[in-house]
Amino acid sequence: MRNPLKNCVGSCLLIAFIFPGMIKTAAQTGYDQVKLAAYGQKQDFEGAILYLKSFTGLDSGTAAFNRDLGYVLYMNEEYTEAKFYFKKVLLRQPDNIESNLYLAQIFFSQGNLDSSLYHYKILVNASPQQYRFWQKAAGLYYQLNNYDSAFLYYQHAYRLNNRSGRIAIALSNLFIQKKQNNIADSLIQEFLTRDTLDDDVIAKKIEISFKRSLYDTVIYWGEKLLIDSSQLNLPFISLAYSYLNKEQYANCLQLCDWLELGNRRGQSILYCAALAYSKTGDYNESNDKLDLCIKMSIQEDGHTYLAAKADNFENLKKFKQAVNYYDTAWYIFHTPFDLYFAGRIYDKYYKNPAKATYYYRLFQKNKKSPGNGGEKRVMDYVDVFLKEGRKKKVN
Repeated sequence: MRNPLKNCVGSCLLIAFIFPGMIKTAAQTGYDQVKLAAYGQKQDFEGAILYLKSFTGLDSGTAAFNRDLGYVLYMNEEYTEAKFYFKKVLLRQPDNIESNLYLAQIFFSQGNLDSSLYHYKILVNASPQQYRFWQKAAGLYYQLNNYDSAFLYYQHAYRLNNRSGRIAIALSNLFIQKKQNNIADSLIQEFLTRDTLDDDVIAKKIEISFKRSLYDTVIYWGEKLLIDSSQLNLPFISLAYSYLNKEQYANCLQLCDWLELGNRRGQSILYCAALAYSKTGDYNESNDKLDLCIKMSIQEDGHTYLAAKADNFENLKKFKQAVNYYDTAWYIFHTPFDLYFAGRIYDKYYKNPAKATYYYRLFQKNKKSPGNGGEKRVMDYVDVFLKEGRKKKVN
């Protein structure tokens, strides 16, 4: 799998590889920097590796050479060997930005968070005005469950760049974790006075406001996302329930329909719509939505398990329990053969033609055509049973 982190550093340091910053070292080394740059422009990193490894003279021991070779190995996804050369650079230049950054990225991609953090901390000290290094270190502290350090590093990153929505959200999450919801809300609100176009920050504002039962605020910001046709889902769930809590049932149902048309419905939205229909007195529509919720909340394998339990109860001669399970399976999954099996119990064991007829008629109504020979034989039997029942009534 290609390293998803490579581009974030590769794009900014490829310029360094193709040389403004390295041209000065060309005169101090024997390899041709222009030729090396040509490999980079063609993305021929294997060729660049072979070219650099062909040098065994004094130039192969310089920091610039090791940095270049480490870089092309990194871009060719040969991370273990790339680490070797970047570490050689750090023996001479411990604060080297490029080598520490690439090592931090490699260790992160390999799941070695402690080592990644070690190099980001070096980067923070070497370039304290670069907010991204503080942000990356903060994120690693958070993943390592060192929340106090994460909080301090995110605070510093935000002081350096208070226009970063990601940092604002991360910092607000830490305030929430500290049970300081008001401060988290103030931080997000202050950000939104400068930037009202960041959907993720608006979503965080909606999340905090909903938890604080500030439904009017949720509606204000939620409708902004609605106008912008945001592809986020969670804010619209909060918006739907805010409409519900403010007794704006028409808006609630309109939003639920919009999400459903966009294939973005879920159990929460269906349940919200069910509650709204119930509040307006449309109990049948409410029940239809609740049926969908029930079906979505139970995996399709659940039908197999219900049918197996029904079969067990039938074998135990506990026919009422068997019928109950077939009824439940039909109610949730609407598989017609559950109706047939329930009818068969009344037909075969209870000798109750009236109840058998009830289930067989439902089966016949819902099972339009057989899927195989076995199903055809069952459908033929039900058809004959119902016809004979009608003849007996006539006689």
